[in-house]
Order: sequence, then structure tokens, then C-alpha cells
Amino acid sequence: MGSTEESNQSEPTSQGRAPPAWKTSAGGVQLAVWRNPAPNGGVFYTVTLDRRFKRQDGKWDSSASLRLNDIPKAILALQKAYERMLLAPETLGEDEEGGEAPLFPPDLRVSPRLG
Repeated sequence: MGSTEESNQSEPTSQGRAPPAWKTSAGGVQLAVWRNPAPNGGVFYTVTLDRRFKRQDGKWDSSASLRLNDIPKAILALQKAYERMLLAPETLGEDEEGGEAPLFPPDLRVSPRLG
């Protein structure tokens, strides 16, 4: 299925917008979890999903449209985000590993080759 990565963010971006609280990717499918202030003073989270691809001119772009082969990757990223948000919301926004980390430990990764 390609590479899978995840990371936590806590620094503001160069555009001044707050970075995602957490992000992960599976192949070209990227998912970001965003921290939002709630009217009652609490916090709620939203999720964005997109597919990264290289245009004919060589520049990278993104799309909300998924191809057939992107669907299992999107499901994997969404399941991981749901698990993280449900079971460990306090870890969103914390940098536990010092940057990007694999979605699963190496012994649980599925090889892209079939035999």
C-alpha cells in the first residue's frame, strides 16, 4: 500500500495559520486532524483528507478526489485518526517521536509486493 507516516505538529506555519494537531499519510493520501476552539471554551477536532500527486510540469498538487487504489489508503488513515482521536485525544499536538513516525511498527507493515 505504500509508505505510511504520522506526525504531531505544534509550531505555527509560515503562513501564520495553526498547523494540524496531528497528521498521517498512507502512500499519496494525506490526512490532517485540526484543533478548533468550541463556543463553550472547549476544543473539537475536524479531519481533512487529500491525495498528493505530481503534475505534468513536475510540481506537486493535491486533490480531494480519490482513485480506486487510494480508497484502502484513505480507510487506513481514517481508522488511525479515529483511533487516535477516540482513545488518546490528549496526545494530539504532542511531539512524542521528534517528528514523523511510521503509522504502524515495522513488524506490522504490509509489504507492497505480493509474494
